[in-house]
Amino acid sequence: MYILQRTTLQIAYRFFLVMFMILMGEHVFFETIMDFSNQWYWLVIATIYIITVEETFAHRMCAHNMFTLNVKSITYKIMTFLCSVNQSHGPTRYLALWHPAHHMYADKGKQDNVNFKEFWYGSAITLPTEFLCKFEIPDPNKVVNTGYRISREIIDDPWAQFCERYSLTISTISLIIIYMLFPIIFFKVILMGRFIIMLGMITAGLCHIKRFPFSYRPIPTDDCASNNLLLHYMFLGIFSGLLQNNHHSDTSRVNLGFRWYEIDTSAPIAYLLKYLMEKKVA
Repeated sequence: MYILQRTTLQIAYRFFLVMFMILMGEHVFFETIMDFSNQWYWLVIATIYIITVEETFAHRMCAHNMFTLNVKSITYKIMTFLCSVNQSHGPTRYLALWHPAHHMYADKGKQDNVNFKEFWYGSAITLPTEFLCKFEIPDPNKVVNTGYRISREIIDDPWAQFCERYSLTISTISLIIIYMLFPIIFFKVILMGRFIIMLGMITAGLCHIKRFPFSYRPIPTDDCASNNLLLHYMFLGIFSGLLQNNHHSDTSRVNLGFRWYEIDTSAPIAYLLKYLMEKKVA
């Protein structure tokens, strides 16, 4: 099992690429907000697109093994490719390898690789934090081995390996092609979506701050993970990771709405993707 090592030049280029996408996306986001009555639907489309690919697929399906993925599925291959285009949670293989550190050491300072209070600059804009942040993970091999045990098929998948190894090239070429052929999709979906997922990661970080307004903890967990309905519904109820306490208590659950008022609108999308991508038992 190889772990991708990027050069200093690649790290610098990814930083430039991500910041370009976020800053351009921010401009489009506020431009759309200013003309909300005429362009509100682009906010809905961009939110559904980015959270379906990055949160529902990459995070909950690939990193948490919501169900066994059929890595030969065309839907899986498209989603994996899009994760490299977006340069957010993905590439999926990287997320599957390193995300377990967050759940193993949640809210334990530098041991938690997406601890918002320690690494806001990485965890918020989802940069390659393993290169930019000084973690103090007690046992990195244990983290990687846990990721491999949970997501073995994705980590060993040649397509996921290809999309990780060449993610910067995939993103750059794809963005140029989309800009040339479908500029409205480039600005209103890809770039604005990239900004929206950054806002989502910031709000997810807020769900790990003790006594944050409107947060609550119905389930005892070994961390500070809380649910926040106000933030949850600001993202149309589709960013179910804002029900952080529910997620940390049951990481592979498809529907994270445990109570009648916790409406997880990502659940129908998750069930559709499950139908399209689940590995069938012979």
